[in-house]
Amino acid sequence: MYFKTDRNNASSPVTATIIIVALAIILALIVLLYCMNIDFPGYTPPDEIPTIFKIHRITSNIPNYESKIILSNIGMIPYENSLLKAEIYSNDVLLGCRIETMNGHEFISTHHFFVQTMGGTGCSNTYWNPGEKISLDLSNGLIKPGDVVKVDILQDPCDTIISTDNFLVP
Repeated sequence: MYFKTDRNNASSPVTATIIIVALAIILALIVLLYCMNIDFPGYTPPDEIPTIFKIHRITSNIPNYESKIILSNIGMIPYENSLLKAEIYSNDVLLGCRIETMNGHEFISTHHFFVQTMGGTGCSNTYWNPGEKISLDLSNGLIKPGDVVKVDILQDPCDTIISTDNFLVP
């Protein structure tokens, strides 16, 4: 049999080889950049805890150092406040303030040591929406001017810290 070849429809093994080599080089560069731990703009490594719930203000009034912490959701999404917990530290020491729920209605029936009341729009409904605030009235004498207060917000079911923020009390 006689086959007639058309030069315009031929495939080139040279072109395929060049494309494969180029893809291999690009893949090798991506793996190299990944192994070198280069920081990329806009990327937060998973071991850094973000600040979603920011300490808006802390007051500690003389003479009894009556303390109030105001937190605000500066994130982009609402969080179901019944799944959120809080731990409050002063100068890196846990104050014994572990709040088992950030839902104001459920907070009433929980054991909440050193936290007298909770209020604000962030705890009054099911969700703590962006821009909403929660105020926490603490027992007298826990926080004094000059203390560095840290609030960690944890999420159920695994008690994973999803937000942390520090604040120097004026």
